[in-house]
Amino acid sequence: MAIFEELGKKLSKSGQEAAQKAKNLAETVKLNSLISDEEKVINNLFTQIGKLCYESFEENPDERFTQFVADVNEAKSKISSYTDQVNQLKGVAVCAECGGEVPFASQFCGSCGATMSRAAAEPVVEEEANLCSNCSAPLPEGTAFCTGCGTKVEE
Repeated sequence: MAIFEELGKKLSKSGQEAAQKAKNLAETVKLNSLISDEEKVINNLFTQIGKLCYESFEENPDERFTQFVADVNEAKSKISSYTDQVNQLKGVAVCAECGGEVPFASQFCGSCGATMSRAAAEPVVEEEANLCSNCSAPLPEGTAFCTGCGTKVEE
């Protein structure tokens, strides 16, 4: 019987140790999660500080920030160019008043009603593109009729 008591004590002790290890593991995971959350807060604050620094030095950068400001400006320029290309592919212009997307042929913004400038209302036409002889709208290859005015396309 003493053997069973000793075995019971050992099992009980092992169970308590396993429970304590599981509790420690759960607490470690919780603390690591809290650490990660705080690191995200710090990174967000660094981002905000960086944006504020960029805005402060954008026009007249301190010599330590000159290259960084130039790199940000170059990246912004590329983003603008890529956005223009995406809008071109989608067949839309961006409203100067509200930023809404407006189909090229539209004279007014569907979101705010602003008048679209003629340059924004027309797609950018490549020099080699076929143009309608009646309205000068660009004609995709294989088009039989102009989508702008309905004129039959001459071959």
